[in-house]
Amino acid sequence: MAEPPVEPFGDDPEAALRATRERFITEFPTRCESFARLLDHAPAAPPAAERESARHLAHRMAGLAGMIGLPAVTSRARELEELLSPEAADLGGAATALDRLREAFAEDLRRPVPSWAVAAPTEGGAPRVLLVEDDPEQRMLLGAGLRQAGYPVTEVARGDEAVGAIRVTRPQLVLLDVDLPGLDGLQICRLLRTDPELHDTPIIFLTGRSSPADRVAGLAIGGDDYLLKPVDLPELRLRIGLVLRRRAAPLPLATGVLAYDAFLQAAGEQLARSSAALALVRLPQDHAAEVATTLAEEVRRRDLVGRYDERHALVLLLEATAAEAAQQLTSLADTLERRGMTIVSGVAGGTRGAAFRALLEQSDEALAAARFQRKSVALYGERSEAAAAAPLTVLVVDDDPDVARVLDSRLRAAGYRTVLAFDGQQALDAMAASPPDVVLLDLMLPRLTGFEVLAAMKQTGARRPKTVVVSARGREADVTRAFELGADDYVTKPFGPEELLARLARLLR
Repeated sequence: MAEPPVEPFGDDPEAALRATRERFITEFPTRCESFARLLDHAPAAPPAAERESARHLAHRMAGLAGMIGLPAVTSRARELEELLSPEAADLGGAATALDRLREAFAEDLRRPVPSWAVAAPTEGGAPRVLLVEDDPEQRMLLGAGLRQAGYPVTEVARGDEAVGAIRVTRPQLVLLDVDLPGLDGLQICRLLRTDPELHDTPIIFLTGRSSPADRVAGLAIGGDDYLLKPVDLPELRLRIGLVLRRRAAPLPLATGVLAYDAFLQAAGEQLARSSAALALVRLPQDHAAEVATTLAEEVRRRDLVGRYDERHALVLLLEATAAEAAQQLTSLADTLERRGMTIVSGVAGGTRGAAFRALLEQSDEALAAARFQRKSVALYGERSEAAAAAPLTVLVVDDDPDVARVLDSRLRAAGYRTVLAFDGQQALDAMAASPPDVVLLDLMLPRLTGFEVLAAMKQTGARRPKTVVVSARGREADVTRAFELGADDYVTKPFGPEELLARLARLLR
């Protein structure tokens, strides 16, 4: 097996160890596949040269793994090396040894990551990206394009290796295929969103699954964006920048609010002793710390409030049913609404001994339901009800009456209030008369184009609504220009209404 060239690291031994560890983890599945191909010859003897090459690879893995924080791999690689030696009568036990080697690798990745293995972010540098793609040609092209653009990229070919690789490399963004061997991308996303250390990792899905249901599923379970293959690299770079800007402002810990790790430990201890209800609360962007402090002040002293990420808080109400927790959060949401602050909550109830991760998944699903139903609170498993009494307003700007009619009906059915405009000047007049929450903006408009509307919105200086460009123009130059002028998202016609609703809900959360 050809080895990659050794990179120079000067006087930084930790950088050398870190790069070696990351390369070892990335190449581990490929090395196991080479062992498996050799063992396919069994019970017939493989060529001596191939057997010796495999033995040498196992020997090198055994010597290296312990140095880079993978001790279990060292032990099992030595076992495999002995079974591949010329003195071994046959390869009968080697297949079992290979299975144990894979198990040891997974065990090592569950261990705490050595401090030297986590690279400090480079100030002003490009974000580290983990690319999870099983197709070797697509992986090569995407990886090469991102590296050429300046991104440090780690590549993973299997879904069941992705979470471990993310834990080790700590990327600032994950590009995730959906159809993967081992675990699919949706499962990986759900695992990350409920992981104590990795829950706030940004994720962009890159997939050939184009149905509205697939897109909605990807966005609803926690994906930050969803792009269809074939992927346009300039647009991908724009989307990466947009996702990272959304997450750029961290939420400071509010008074009385636990850090996530402390909340996780305390919640686990309390759930072992009593029943409880868990709420995942979406905080308003401009008042996140203030609202989190209010949550801590309003609950009982024995209840717990913790930070989940920059825009979400967790509340554990002990010995409360889900319905009781929902009633309390509804009352709090009403109080905050009178102060001009909006929260949205998903609630799940658990009996004594309930698993925290299961409750978190359920409360996350309930939050997604509340988001779609335009409610302040939703219970896990609760059936959909009518939309909230004070719906958000969407300004639909499209010169095609048929398109405007379809969008208008679907948005109203989803609980939004709609205002229609059929040219760019009407759109600006409507925004001046009554600012909407969201603008759905076509580009090819009479009087003023969509680009001119975006430019005018950018120049007003007032707080602008979220803007989604909805256009049949999918050219790179159009997408780039729209984002440069301040668009928050870009959807190419034709599109599924459910996908559009999911994107709106994500922007308004």
